[in-house]
Amino acid sequence: MSETTGAEDVTSGQADAARTTHLSLAQQDMLCLLGRCILRLQQVERLMKDLLALSHVKGLREELPDRILERKDAVAENTLGQLVKLCFETFFVREGTPPVPQPDDGYVPSSVYRVERWTVTMQEDELVRVQGWFQDLVTRRNLVVHHFIGKHDLWSEAGCAEGKAYLVDFYALLDKVHQVLLATARSMNELVKLEREVESGETFRALVEGRFDPSSPLVDWSLIGIVQALYQATIDLPSGEWMPFDEALARANAAGADESPQDYGCKSWSHLLHASRCFDLRYRHEADRRKVLLISPRRR
Repeated sequence: MSETTGAEDVTSGQADAARTTHLSLAQQDMLCLLGRCILRLQQVERLMKDLLALSHVKGLREELPDRILERKDAVAENTLGQLVKLCFETFFVREGTPPVPQPDDGYVPSSVYRVERWTVTMQEDELVRVQGWFQDLVTRRNLVVHHFIGKHDLWSEAGCAEGKAYLVDFYALLDKVHQVLLATARSMNELVKLEREVESGETFRALVEGRFDPSSPLVDWSLIGIVQALYQATIDLPSGEWMPFDEALARANAAGADESPQDYGCKSWSHLLHASRCFDLRYRHEADRRKVLLISPRRR
C-alpha cells in the first residue's frame, strides 16, 4: 500500500509541477504582452504631447525655441483623456473648419514675428472613426492601469488567457492610434523641411529684408495679400466689365489690406498690377484729360 501511495504522491507532484509550469508560462506570456502595451501607450502619449506642443507656436523668430519648450511644459502633466480632448478640439478637425483667430500678442513690427498653427483635416466619417479610436483608448487604458488585476484572475490559466485576449485587443487599438500619430508626425516633418528650404532661399530672405524682386519667377503673386484683396474686390464683376482702380483699392483697404507697391519692390500700382499677371488693365480718358486706371480680374 505504501508503495502505491508513494507512486500516487509522485504522480500528483508531477501533475502539480506541470500545472505550475503551465501557469508560470501563461503568466509570463501575459505579463510580456502587458509590458508591450505599457511601452506602446507611453509612445502614444509622448507623440500626442509633442504634436500638441508644436501645433500652435507664435513669437519673435529668435524666441521660438523657448516658446516651444513652454508649450511642451504646458501639456506635460495632462492626462491621456485631457490630451485626447485637446487633440480633437484644436488639432484633428473636420474638413472646412475655419482657423481659430488668435491675438497677435507680442507682435513687434520691426522684427520677424512668426505664427505657426498646424491642423489635420479629415472628412466627417473619417474624423468620427478616428476620434472613436482615441476615446476608446482612454477607456481601455484606465481599465488596464487601474482595474486589470481585479478583472482577471492572474493565478489561474483561464484568467491569464482572458487577460491575454484583452491585451491583444488593447494592443491592436494602441497600434491604430500610434499609426495615426506617427503618420501625422512624419508629414509635419516633411513640411517643416520644405518650409526650411523655402526660408533659406534668396527670395524669402529678400522679402524679409525688404529686397522683394517683382520680376522673380519664384514669386507667386496670387498669394500676396494686396493682390488677393484686389482680386476679391473685383471678382464679382461681370465678364468684360471694368472697375476703377481707386474704387478697388478702397475696397481692399477696407478689408484690411493696407499695403503699398513699394512693399513689393514696385514703383507704382500699375507696376505691381502688371507684375502680378492677375489683372487686365486699361485707361479711360476723362473730359478733364485725366486718365483713370481701370482693372478687371483674369479668371483663374
